Amino acid sequence: MKNRRVKLIVVLVMLLPMVLFARGTGEKTGSIGATVVASSSWVGSIAKAAGAKNVVVLAPIDEYNFSPQDSIAASKADYIVWAGYEEFMRTLIGATDIDENNVFEVNTNNAPDILLQTVQELAAKLGTSEESEKWTKELQELSVQALENAKEQNLHQKKAAVHYYQAPLAHYLGYDVVYVFGPQELTANDVLTVESYRPEVIIDNWHSIQGKVFDCLNRQYVQLINFPGPFRTASIVDVLKYNLKQLHVIR
Repeated sequence: MKNRRVKLIVVLVMLLPMVLFARGTGEKTGSIGATVVASSSWVGSIAKAAGAKNVVVLAPIDEYNFSPQDSIAASKADYIVWAGYEEFMRTLIGATDIDENNVFEVNTNNAPDILLQTVQELAAKLGTSEESEKWTKELQELSVQALENAKEQNLHQKKAAVHYYQAPLAHYLGYDVVYVFGPQELTANDVLTVESYRPEVIIDNWHSIQGKVFDCLNRQYVQLINFPGPFRTASIVDVLKYNLKQLHVIR
């Protein structure tokens, strides 16, 4: 009996440094198969880019009333990810018994540099940085191509009036953004102001179209998307590719 106790103590002493090391690392481990509840399709696509494999999306859009099933899903989740501005998620999180350390907020911004930072930060929190490396490489390659083409096309010389949700990408590509409209309804004064700038490009938001009034001859008018689903897009990189093609930045 005494020998068994001695052996047990020896084993525990040997395992202690390993346990302390695992607890002391800055990144979580063993989260690849964890269940991640995402507030929307946009947030869900970011979670998937970060390497999460089991992602449950609650709402296809930001404005949404959660159901009892959503409460059950959230209570069983290992992590909850949201954008910070969805009121239904604020209520849902408050009604859910989940550790606040497992609730993460992400930036829904599709400018490649911000998107990359957001995905890498989330991957570190989820412990899935290695799983997101392939996605990171794909985004970086696409970003280099887009910036090179934008420079060749002299986009910095093109005046653009841009929807609020598409402004980050427009700035990233170098457009001369003269006016940002939305997300609130356009007023007559807004229309007059935009026209006074004589923009060559109108970049609208397909999910909440507001700039159609500016569509006319001798002016480029495009509608870009925020998240996967429309036009056979399946990932956030697909969204970026689609938008860049609409702008004729890539083929």
